[in-house]
Amino acid sequence: MVNSSAQPIADWLDDIITDLGLEAIAHRFLPAVKPSHTLPVEGLPLPDGLKRGLNIRGISTLSDFQWEAYQSIASGENTVIVAGTGSGKTEGWLLPILSRLEHRPDRVGCVVVYPTKALARDQLARLNQMCECVN
Repeated sequence: MVNSSAQPIADWLDDIITDLGLEAIAHRFLPAVKPSHTLPVEGLPLPDGLKRGLNIRGISTLSDFQWEAYQSIASGENTVIVAGTGSGKTEGWLLPILSRLEHRPDRVGCVVVYPTKALARDQLARLNQMCECVN
């Protein structure tokens, strides 16, 4: 059961799934919690280039939702990250994609949806910055 505040997102996902003609997809909603930054980047099994890129950006820890998103995406699950502005969603989806690009560039496919062109441009700049740190 999806809680009422997440229902519009669940409906939107169902519409996309139907429009794309997908047969099956799994999605789940986690209860809203304030992110906790308790996972030191140095202790996580991330490629060295990603650790270097995070360090350059001044990021020394990941929140629990960022790491959960990383694991979900890295395992091939369809994943939607919904969180407040400035909460770190970008790292949640960017890190597993760059990790896969570093190890299996022929096996990467993703769709990232933005509500505005300005946000898309900003995210592209962040992607390019992180790509400079990865082989």
